[in-house]
Amino acid sequence: MGKLPDKRYEFLSHQYETEMACLEEEVKDLHESVSGYMDGTTSAKKFMALINRYQDFDKLTNVMANQFIDKIVVHERDRKGSI
Repeated sequence: MGKLPDKRYEFLSHQYETEMACLEEEVKDLHESVSGYMDGTTSAKKFMALINRYQDFDKLTNVMANQFIDKIVVHERDRKGSI
């Protein structure tokens, strides 16, 4: 009748479930990678538009600086007492 023994079926079923879990995790990681790539591409396009807009200037203005600088991060010193 082509019926698998119960032990063989349990082994194959467990192997299939393990493989499915790994593949689902891989798909999740790939989606995150693609999302990160798309975000990076969008940021690069915005930066290139700014570069093209201000490629020939004589004086840096506050408006120009504010458009180029997204944020400034300041951290505490690594070692206390260092200069």
